[in-house]
Amino acid sequence: EHLHPPVSFGCASVAVVLPSPWLALPCPFADPALHRSSVARLEASEGRLRGARYIVAQVQHVLAGEVGSNLDMDRVASSLHLSRRTLVRRLGESGTSFREVLDAHRSTRATDLLADPDLTAAEIGDRLGYADAASFGRACRRWFGVGPRAYRERNGGA
Repeated sequence: EHLHPPVSFGCASVAVVLPSPWLALPCPFADPALHRSSVARLEASEGRLRGARYIVAQVQHVLAGEVGSNLDMDRVASSLHLSRRTLVRRLGESGTSFREVLDAHRSTRATDLLADPDLTAAEIGDRLGYADAASFGRACRRWFGVGPRAYRERNGGA
């Protein structure tokens, strides 16, 4: 209906045939931030297949579904049906800690959110679970070597 193609029923195969000039057109539904986020979720899911890193992938998966102040160890442990102590032990066996996994998650999300010029640094910090914009700014300087504004300027943002 939207593309106005000819439609045939009762054929031996099913196919959607697009004119080759359409391949060069940009997709009006493309969302670069959603793409990066989806790739990160798929990579976290892929990690489940890597033995000892399974618990890390599970934590990453839970964190990907949480927002703001819900990014705490008790909530993640509960979501995984583990005690806080067991989560700490299993992450330690994998060579990491909850703080390291959370920090990596926040860094990845910050990269995606900083690409959106409509969001202020305070809004991004809130979405990532920081108590205030100054805490988020310190985290940005640790991750990227610069604050949120400088990061956006350096990466072509607002």
